[in-house]
Amino acid sequence: MELGSEVSIPRRSSKVPQFIATVLVDSLALSFGLTMGWSSSALPLLQSADTPLPCGPISSSDASWLVSLLCLIAMVTTPLYRYICERFGRKMCGYLTVLPGLISVVLLLLASCTTILYISRAIMGLTLAGTFIFCPVYVSETVEDEVRGALGVMLMLLRNIGICGSYILGAYCSFYTVAWLSLAPLIILLLALFWLPETPVYLLRHGKDEQATQALQRLRGKQCDVSQELYNIKISLRDTNSEAATPASYKEFFSSPVARRALVIMLVLNSNQQLCGFYGILTHTVLIFESVGSTWSPHTCSIIVGIMLVCGTFVSVILCDRVGRKVLLITSDSIMTVCLMLISTYFYFETKGVQQFGVLPVACLSVYVIALNVGLASLPVLIETEIFSPRFRSTAISITAPFTWSLTFAVSKYFTTFTNWLGNYGVYWFFAAVCIIGMMLIILVLPETKGRALEVILNDLETRGLCSQGCVSRRKLYTVLCNNTIDSQTLLNSPIKGPM
Repeated sequence: MELGSEVSIPRRSSKVPQFIATVLVDSLALSFGLTMGWSSSALPLLQSADTPLPCGPISSSDASWLVSLLCLIAMVTTPLYRYICERFGRKMCGYLTVLPGLISVVLLLLASCTTILYISRAIMGLTLAGTFIFCPVYVSETVEDEVRGALGVMLMLLRNIGICGSYILGAYCSFYTVAWLSLAPLIILLLALFWLPETPVYLLRHGKDEQATQALQRLRGKQCDVSQELYNIKISLRDTNSEAATPASYKEFFSSPVARRALVIMLVLNSNQQLCGFYGILTHTVLIFESVGSTWSPHTCSIIVGIMLVCGTFVSVILCDRVGRKVLLITSDSIMTVCLMLISTYFYFETKGVQQFGVLPVACLSVYVIALNVGLASLPVLIETEIFSPRFRSTAISITAPFTWSLTFAVSKYFTTFTNWLGNYGVYWFFAAVCIIGMMLIILVLPETKGRALEVILNDLETRGLCSQGCVSRRKLYTVLCNNTIDSQTLLNSPIKGPM
């Protein structure tokens, strides 16, 4: 058998264990969605005379901090979770992600003043940081290529189900109901982590071949021969690094032209995602619809938007492995641009005294969130696991996640300030301009990753204009490997550590 040649994996593997493991791990996103959507309905209540807090109504400044504080903490603590994930394993990272979430929810249920709310949201920021380290890495290292797209988007689907659920509960239930329900997915995952295996990639990196075989067997089903898939994983690890047991340092990361190019792509995608107004709009839906003056209640409008969130992500799950990531992202930006321009036009004419189309913002925001979740809100997390080699992946996430959270913090903290400064129509024109710029950059820099092996994607990045002598050497090395033979069982029994 040729080392580097593609090895076919038996089709007897079961997708059910992979689906169950993905849903259990991504249940963290369900809790995050409930927390994220909580602010939309809770803030107007907390600022009103009917506030459930004994200390009385909170100020608008307090409200902005309650929305943005968890993003600030997530930005600061993401490198810590990256270290935990690589040093102590994916499962340990999962445990240390769930526990702060449980503490945060308990504090929210006991909150009697603004200070306790601050502490609760700050601790939830730890869970937020861990979620976007643990979930994407675990799923990408445990699912097969043919279901990678659909299961990779599951994180965003469950998050949006949580947001939609919080909108519905916020309209009809008490202030504390959402908090009680957000406990459920955290408790379920805490128990499930005792059953879930460590990822085969992590185990192989640390020379635990037998445990890696057992883990992969559980994820593929008892009837599946996993030796060939283990062989492919070892090829990937050997081709991408000579010291597979340790993730790349930041110096090594920025010395790699392919990693730098992939990083530029992720910074473009994440900037496009956050600066299109995504987080600011979703955390202020009730206040936005109150300002519109629609004949429908603000809570009803928010529920409609929440349902559209879920529908858009379902479409993404169905299409991402059929149409492709790049096409969906371009389509997403195009439709969002039109919707944001229409909303901006509505608010502009509203300043001139024209208020005859109150249904327009509801319709445009509904289409906006569908388009957002078909592409831009759902796919960047998936693409990030597809364009970095295993050794560079966690290092990349430790860079992109704080960058993304910093943008999320800025948008959520100063959304109201920007609105007061630019006016409603000015803010939405800015969001539309971001979508136009983002769409052009996606066309220029993003390779299609749908159904493609890691080596093919990396080669595509390598040959797109940022190639250096190091890249040429790597390509020559890969060619040499492909022209030599090695017994697969020998490779499976050989240690990963050390030079090839």
